[in-house]
Amino acid sequence: MKVYSHFYRKRRFISSGLLLYLLVSCALLSNIMCTSRQKQYKTYENPAVLRASIGDTVRIYYATNSCCRYCLLNASALRHTQYIDNVLVENSEDGCVGCNATYAFWFLATEVGTDTIYCNIATASAPCNDTLSQADRFIIEVTPPNEGK
Repeated sequence: MKVYSHFYRKRRFISSGLLLYLLVSCALLSNIMCTSRQKQYKTYENPAVLRASIGDTVRIYYATNSCCRYCLLNASALRHTQYIDNVLVENSEDGCVGCNATYAFWFLATEVGTDTIYCNIATASAPCNDTLSQADRFIIEVTPPNEGK
């Protein structure tokens, strides 16, 4: 009986070790396979102050996904820039639900001066202009042509 008991414990120990080895191997292989297929995204950053000459376009980049939207709060109040469009810069992977995509608000510099642009993230059902206290602020300084780029 002692020989059988010892053999059984040793076999159970080897089986447990083999199972653990297989699980770790599968996890590592899965991680390697997934990361090699992931799309590499460029990083877009907005400087503290965006500078442009009259006639130039300025882009404010942001990332969002299907749960939320990024709202431009004061487009009608801008005096030195004009809102042009909201464009898709880089899409997420095909078929990826809930993944971020990168967009940009485009503005045209029209007059010398400074505009402060307020943007806010909102869920799909919330109004964009909930509050300015949580808004992101971007400053655009417009200079005469060929000055201070």
